[in-house]
Amino acid sequence: MKLEFYALIIFFATVSIFLAVVLFETRPREEEVFPSPFVFAINPFSESLFRIVNQMNKQLLLLEYNISTPAEFESARELENLYNVIEDPRATKNLTKHVLVTWWGNAITSVCFTVKHITVCWRPTIDISETSKKYSDDFGSALLLALSGLSTRCTIGEWNIDIAKLIAERYGVTLRIGR
Repeated sequence: MKLEFYALIIFFATVSIFLAVVLFETRPREEEVFPSPFVFAINPFSESLFRIVNQMNKQLLLLEYNISTPAEFESARELENLYNVIEDPRATKNLTKHVLVTWWGNAITSVCFTVKHITVCWRPTIDISETSKKYSDDFGSALLLALSGLSTRCTIGEWNIDIAKLIAERYGVTLRIGR
C-alpha cells in the first residue's frame, strides 16, 4: 500500500509538472518587424566614389602599362579595345559584362575589366539638358543607346525629370543633369 501511495504521488507530480509546462509555456511572440529606413536609402556619394576610384585605377594603368586612357569612356567598346591593347602574359586578364535581360532585349548595365589588381569600369550614362535644345535625342532613344553600350546626351523637360530618374534607377543608368 505504501508503494501504491508513492506511485500515486509521483503520478500527480508528473501530471502537475506536465500541465504547468503546457499551460504556462512561454510561446515565442510573432511581431512584425519593419526594416530600417536606411536599407532603402541610396548612397548620394556612390557615383562620385565610383568616378574617383575609376580615375585612380586609370592612373595605375598608366603607371603599370604606360597606356593613356580618356577621362571618361564614351562607350563600352572603348573599354573593350583598351582591354585588347594590354599584352602582358604574366597578368590575369578578366573582362566582365553585366547584362540585364528585359522584355525588349538585352541591356548592358556595366562593363569592367581587371588586369592584375587594376579594375576599370564603364557604366551607361545619360547627360540631360533640361532647358536648351542642344541635343536632338529624346530620353527614350538616349536610354536605348545607353543600354546598348554608348553613353549619350538628351534634352528633357522639367516635368519628366522625376520619371527619368525612376526609369534610370530601374535600369542602372547614371543620369547627369545640367551638363
